[in-house]
Amino acid sequence: MQFSALSLDSNRINVIGSYSVRQDETIVIELEKKLTKSFIQQHTSKNIQRIRIHTADQQTTAIVFRGPFRMSEQYGILIFEREL
Repeated sequence: MQFSALSLDSNRINVIGSYSVRQDETIVIELEKKLTKSFIQQHTSKNIQRIRIHTADQQTTAIVFRGPFRMSEQYGILIFEREL
């Protein structure tokens, strides 16, 4: 599904991309543009408590996933795995 913005905890990022949710509740996000290396390093070192995905059409509310999640990055794709 397409989205127009992404919020990790209280940090909103205006990026365009698509996301999917795996059966094990892992969230996979593919962005149209790459994020900076420092941004990725900052967020991979901490637990993310809430992910909010703002859909491309502004008429629907944001989709919220409650964590905690651990973020990793592979080939420009962001992966948020649920922490137990």
